[in-house]
Amino acid sequence: MQVEKIKLNKLKPDDKNARKHNAKNISELERSLKDFGQHRALVVQRSTNKILIGNGMYQAMLNLGFDEADVYFVDDDDKTAIKRAIADNRTGELADWDVDMLNGLMADFVKLGDFDIPGFSDDEMKFIAAVDVDSADKAVESETEPEDEGYYGDERERTFNLYKLYEYDAEHTAGEYNMPVLAACHEMPEALIPFNYVKSIIDKNKESEFNKYVHFFLDDYQFERIWHDPHKYIDLISNFAGAIMPDFSTYDNMPKAMKIWNMYRAKLISQVMQDYGMNVIPLIRGSEDFYLDGFEQGSIVALSTVGIFGSAEMRAKWADGLDVVLDKLRPEGILLYGEDIGYDFGGIPVKHFKNTAFKGRS
Repeated sequence: MQVEKIKLNKLKPDDKNARKHNAKNISELERSLKDFGQHRALVVQRSTNKILIGNGMYQAMLNLGFDEADVYFVDDDDKTAIKRAIADNRTGELADWDVDMLNGLMADFVKLGDFDIPGFSDDEMKFIAAVDVDSADKAVESETEPEDEGYYGDERERTFNLYKLYEYDAEHTAGEYNMPVLAACHEMPEALIPFNYVKSIIDKNKESEFNKYVHFFLDDYQFERIWHDPHKYIDLISNFAGAIMPDFSTYDNMPKAMKIWNMYRAKLISQVMQDYGMNVIPLIRGSEDFYLDGFEQGSIVALSTVGIFGSAEMRAKWADGLDVVLDKLRPEGILLYGEDIGYDFGGIPVKHFKNTAFKGRS
């Protein structure tokens, strides 16, 4: 097989690709490229320069600023090209993990504190490393072992860590769903910085940026890590003047249980940030009780109008819900991220911040 170096701008992504590459997938491919480089050639139809195998890798390479790629050309006609692409995707799905082997390999890395394997989060690696079939069987067979020791005790601790139950304070919750309570914030930020810039700013010691508030008006995959390792990232955020509550998504087409879970996560992370002594501004995502439980009256609150310009119905629904929110919370001020859609805040001070995170979306 002869592999050639080809400029990326000469290649074309497959417009008939049946495989979808979501943001997380592309992000993990970028991690792989950074760690290992391109270790598999793109397969390209010679007559069209269309990528048949490796479309996700191609997108990740573009994102990282690669100029060229290793390419293997095939002389497929259009029918064969489609078959080749589908077959490659499907045959990869049919493979299984050797679970025992994977557990052992992951355990070796976890013991070394090395969690940098593209495709896996820290928690996923810890979970896989903890799966030990022999230990589980022995624990089941041993009826005399105390339940809070050995295997079950270890697994319970891992579960507590996975769901951040050590951060949960039942005495500091509100509402039917035990939402963490947040103290009111009375400071309006002068400027904002997105979460995904935090580490680089600290690494470069840009102290002039530390007076800004950190925001999470980003795609979820860019800040999901703060849930998996809250103290690591809150330590970083604590260098800044404050933060806005994480904006875990609560789309209309999500199951209600998922919306409640994401609001719980956002409030728990915010409560931990406040425990660090940080200023944290509550974020308004809706008007149902689970959205508002745990928020004190009289706080500055944050709102985002990103994505609500789609229809008059969406704007009207947003405005009706906001009427309820303002009546319940009686905020001291509004931090509005995105465009003004003409809502009358009735004399409440409003400070606008331009949407800089979502290109092409108001």
